[in-house]
Amino acid sequence: CDRYVDSSVAYQGYGRKIGAEEISKLNQLAINGAIPDLSIFLDISPELSLKRRLKSNKVKDRLDLQQKDFYERVYQGYKKIVKIHSNRYEVIDASKSIETVASLIWKRVKEELNKRN
Repeated sequence: CDRYVDSSVAYQGYGRKIGAEEISKLNQLAINGAIPDLSIFLDISPELSLKRRLKSNKVKDRLDLQQKDFYERVYQGYKKIVKIHSNRYEVIDASKSIETVASLIWKRVKEELNKRN
């Protein structure tokens, strides 16, 4: 899947300041122990991410209307989550080209799939 409970912890817990621990506890009830084998963090600064978003022709959504400090809290929150769950996270430098990032993701996913064969 392209989202997991880590996203809600980052966005609601850190970004909206609801409390990462509280959101995490609620999510643990919902997932009942289901944990991904691999999570990928696309590491890109909020500034570069915004620049790319503004260049794209994508329709704006409610998250595009947030202030800069919100995105910084989300980014820092993700970095904390990655550190806590480092055993399942692959960090990919998303400041690289789309093609390079896609290639790095696919390479890591293939490695994970090959472990199961």
